[in-house]
Amino acid sequence: MPAYKSLLKRAEWVTAGKQRKCYHHGDKRIEKGEPCLEVKEDLTTRGYCEECAFEMFEKARQELDDLQRPKP
Repeated sequence: MPAYKSLLKRAEWVTAGKQRKCYHHGDKRIEKGEPCLEVKEDLTTRGYCEECAFEMFEKARQELDDLQRPKP
């Protein structure tokens, strides 16, 4: 039997090695030494500030809850 495919993308918390912009809100800065969420899609890595990352987590939880409920 084949393995289940993950519904989650590849993501991890890292410490910013230099100042960077949040991919979601370009005007938000992630300062050196601050935690940021790196999401990898194909060959691209995007960094998100903590605030945007937690909003993404909440949205993902809602989407997973919706997927768990079969639609009539």
